[in-house]
Amino acid sequence: MTVSKTVIISCAGMGKRLGLGTSKCLVDVAGESLIMRNLRMLDDVDDVRVVVGFQAEKVIEAVNAYRRDVTFVFNHDFAHTNTGDSVRLAAEHANEYILTIDGDLLLHPEDMRKIIEADGEFVGVTTPGTDNPVLTDVVDANVVGFSREHGQYEWTGVTQVKAEKILNGSGHTYQLIEPYLPMPYMYLRTKEIDTPDDYDRAVRWVKGGYSDEVAVGIVGGMGSYATVDFFKRLVDAFPARYEWERPRILIDNRCTMPSRVRAILYGERRDELVRQLAESVKNLVGGGSTHVFLACNTSHVFLDEVRALAPEAAGYVVDMIALLAEDAAAKGIKRAFLLASEGTIASGIYQDRFGAEDVEVVPAGDAIQRRLREFIEIVKQNKVDASAKAEFAAFVCGLGEPCIILGCTELPLLIDGPVEDVELLDPMQAAINYVVRVQAEAKRPIK
Repeated sequence: MTVSKTVIISCAGMGKRLGLGTSKCLVDVAGESLIMRNLRMLDDVDDVRVVVGFQAEKVIEAVNAYRRDVTFVFNHDFAHTNTGDSVRLAAEHANEYILTIDGDLLLHPEDMRKIIEADGEFVGVTTPGTDNPVLTDVVDANVVGFSREHGQYEWTGVTQVKAEKILNGSGHTYQLIEPYLPMPYMYLRTKEIDTPDDYDRAVRWVKGGYSDEVAVGIVGGMGSYATVDFFKRLVDAFPARYEWERPRILIDNRCTMPSRVRAILYGERRDELVRQLAESVKNLVGGGSTHVFLACNTSHVFLDEVRALAPEAAGYVVDMIALLAEDAAAKGIKRAFLLASEGTIASGIYQDRFGAEDVEVVPAGDAIQRRLREFIEIVKQNKVDASAKAEFAAFVCGLGEPCIILGCTELPLLIDGPVEDVELLDPMQAAINYVVRVQAEAKRPIK
């Protein structure tokens, strides 16, 4: 079947926020460039036009390697214009209907087929999820307006409209079609690739068979009771009538892992430790995990080495210390006192992560550290009781610090609730909050 419409793919932009130094349409997504993925799904469309600008020669070469009947339109002023100007340039002498697709957009294959075969005009929308989105107001199955401030859905950059309506004007594509609203909307499953985080999500999406299922992987056993606590708190974070409303959770409780502290302080069995961490991460990703967490603060010191040893799983591992640093900065915190293992403190990882967010971290001194080690061992040996919790609360209060980081996953097990006059920062809670946000984003209505 040949489809009589003109498809315009806008690939002129520079993609500065992605930071890869290449046109976003050329980015490799799970073994294939984004432009190639889109072209393969456009085999039934005779009139395909690609707007080029930044790295035009590379884009043309990539497209021609697949099909040579594509029309190229040059946006020479790509550094100062946007997709609307690109679409307008490519709309001359088009078929009756034009279908626009942004070059940085990854579409679910089923939805790509749906828009190719669709008749009439429509605006493609999805659930809000990008930075600074263009939102759409929808009334009675029609888009009635675009806004940066309000709207039920996010505009995807996909629209099908009569060519005559976008031959004039400038600005963004949605500004070209806005005078012709209302227009029917079509819900699409998409991933826009604009930032490094966007890219990681897109790769996970493709590798997961274009599924939005959230599956949490936990590298645990460091120690086991902290892992149990993480699991329980994750489950508790999703009060649900039915079990299937919760995310899938996979756990590798690898309690035989070499000591993380000794690996940092003395280099003891470091290579073996990294190998085992990487192996666990790969196993969890291979089992279907979309987001992997290390249930141990100290193990985060080895993240770069783990990612190097398991590059196929690197985009799946979430740094919960970095998450906590972002949360602290968002709260306006400028200084925090760190309670953590000897290895974590010696590594400087908290100072680095928080410093990147302009938050000062003050590590505990040796005397405090010795007492803290006793509390950590109480948890590891399953000796937590009311007395131990009361002692720890008194210990925390006695520090005289208004903001304290619980930088060891055992420590939250000694906390029953808020501590008077002390703000406690828990990286595990930051990880749980992150999963809640990701799950909420994934549970999008399919229209």
